[in-house]
Amino acid sequence: MLIRTDAFPVVGSQKELTDLKPRRWGDCVSCVELKQEPGGEAENPVDYVAWAKEHQRLYPTHTRFRFNTATNFQILPARVEPIPPIP
Repeated sequence: MLIRTDAFPVVGSQKELTDLKPRRWGDCVSCVELKQEPGGEAENPVDYVAWAKEHQRLYPTHTRFRFNTATNFQILPARVEPIPPIP
């Protein structure tokens, strides 16, 4: 089993955020089935419309789908100044 340690990389600027590779997936709104792009999206793009048509062929009432793009990131905690006591 592969455990990813970079699922939420630390970024400090918008440039660093836009340089990250987004995850892409499609899902059926009627159920929990989804289709996710494998590691190399450019080399192995997913035809989400073809996937949706095949899914709808198997489940005729499933006609609404969603295409998602997400980029996970985290920021380092800000330094918190102690609150002075109330006199």
